[in-house]
Amino acid sequence: MRWPEGLTARLRVGEAALLLIVARLLIMCVRFGVWRPWLGQMVNTACRPATTPPMVTWGLVTAVERAQQRLHYPFKCLPRAMALQWMLARRGISTTLLIGVARGEAMGQLHDLHAWVEVNGTTVIGTDPSRVYARVLALASVG
Repeated sequence: MRWPEGLTARLRVGEAALLLIVARLLIMCVRFGVWRPWLGQMVNTACRPATTPPMVTWGLVTAVERAQQRLHYPFKCLPRAMALQWMLARRGISTTLLIGVARGEAMGQLHDLHAWVEVNGTTVIGTDPSRVYARVLALASVG
């Protein structure tokens, strides 16, 4: 049975909203070492040539962004990256969630950390063209 496209999009936004809330609660209440394995295996952070991500990826990115708007809460980059990573892995799409630290003179503050998700070497959520980040941790989820 196929769902109508409008309903499918709403269900994806609902899934994203639930996962954003779960991610935020994990970050707030549970030690990183406990939930870190849920994001995938640690991998080498070497850059790979970028190829086009599957089309479904962009629909899920949109769902995460819409869920954040609907929840009226300014989720930071890590919960958004976690939610998207889980949604893509559930659909069998391999991803890498990366955590980096800002390069430059004013390092040492919490906002110097950043998280983003790559699919096939292309950043799909968490793009920040205003800063350059050194990759510290890469977690691959194989779909």
